[in-house]
Amino acid sequence: REATYSPDTTRYRGQPIAARLLVAASRPRPIEIELIEVLEGRPPQLEHLERHGEGIHHFRHIVVDLASTRAAMEQAGFETVLHGRTQSGNRRAYMGAPRVLGSTLVEILQRGAAAGGA
Repeated sequence: REATYSPDTTRYRGQPIAARLLVAASRPRPIEIELIEVLEGRPPQLEHLERHGEGIHHFRHIVVDLASTRAAMEQAGFETVLHGRTQSGNRRAYMGAPRVLGSTLVEILQRGAAAGGA
């Protein structure tokens, strides 16, 4: 499937971002594995590939309240790399771990109608 980051709904390192990705997903419960190819733009996946090479970019954690989880993670030393709404209306943020924990990002995702705005 094709996924997009829209500058109207997504910020990357604080700036609006436009990008297109090709995503192939496998869901052998309870794990979902995504293979991501950048088609256009400079999304975080491309930055990660250039800095660290091929490998795991992020893992996802479903949360009830994205704003409070994001604030708590920032308080603990995580950096918000990307945040916004998905095409399906979920809210998400990619959180960069403190350097001592390595280069893999944590995606926090709030699903559904409760997700509200970006």
